[in-house]
Amino acid sequence: MGGVRFHQRSQDDRFSVVIPAFNAAAYLPDALQSLACAHGLEQLDQIIVVDDASQDDTAEVARSVLASLKLPGQVVRSGINLGVGRARRLGFAYVQSPVIACVDADDCCEPNRFVDPLRLLRNPDVMLVGGDMRLWADAPIALRQDGARIKMPTRADAIAAALLFFCPVYGGICTFRRALLQKIDAPVAAIGEDWLMAHRVVQTFGGHAVANTGTVLARYRRHANQLTQSSSIDSTNVLPLWRGILEKTLALDISTEELALHAKFSPLSFKQTPVPTGAELQRWEVWAKRLQAAANHVGYVPAAVASQIETITHDLRKAFAGANRHPYSQMPTLEQYELGT
Repeated sequence: MGGVRFHQRSQDDRFSVVIPAFNAAAYLPDALQSLACAHGLEQLDQIIVVDDASQDDTAEVARSVLASLKLPGQVVRSGINLGVGRARRLGFAYVQSPVIACVDADDCCEPNRFVDPLRLLRNPDVMLVGGDMRLWADAPIALRQDGARIKMPTRADAIAAALLFFCPVYGGICTFRRALLQKIDAPVAAIGEDWLMAHRVVQTFGGHAVANTGTVLARYRRHANQLTQSSSIDSTNVLPLWRGILEKTLALDISTEELALHAKFSPLSFKQTPVPTGAELQRWEVWAKRLQAAANHVGYVPAAVASQIETITHDLRKAFAGANRHPYSQMPTLEQYELGT
């Protein structure tokens, strides 16, 4: 536990860690061991592991590992399966520290997991901090991008613009001021509660309230039992959330077809750029102009939105031009894309 020590720190640097865990007995030892090796643990008040009605010995493993590593903590057990968002919220209720750090039970912290976000949180305008991740493929998942770094935007305007297209602050590595929970409700969604939370923080406190460290904070384990293996970010579960963010931010009335187009071609962390048909590329470019016009009209970081749109459009044109050589040229057309209800 001996890491780089802080100097001249105030009580505002004290933090607690919340770990939602469902059937995580196989992964918790790695997660807690990595946490124990992180720097700055002298500012740690406690670790709260929320056993989300697991059917394995998650609670027993958590207590045993916490004790063996001499980490301050407690295990809170839910009698019913809440899901990761509600389980996190249950854990938040036990925190008294000024800062809350979220850790996933199946990921591993880097040594700088806490010190880098705490450094940014010394800016009184910053309320929520994320960072980069490195993909970690666990057997039996074959992951083409194993070891790849998922880079998040770091400029405030770029983070705000990214909210229209993808989640720029991953919930499993976010760190935030507990005080923000008095201003916004921690959202609950089947997928994307971290995305919705970042959006609420920007809408409530302004664009400079969300920051990313620009450093890798955790190794994101991909395995057969995780939620996103069966419910990917572009699934129907997240489309209503996506629609709400676009409509609230840009005051747009979005059709189902436009929403599907936006979802299919927005950048996704774990996927290659889909190959559009010629008709889809034309429809995207029409939609991109409408997005930009809306951002200009409401004054929502228009330059950063333009940059994001330009990047997506460039990637789609490149994918279309090389479709005959592209290994993903058999991606479904928009008409085949599952829109849901």
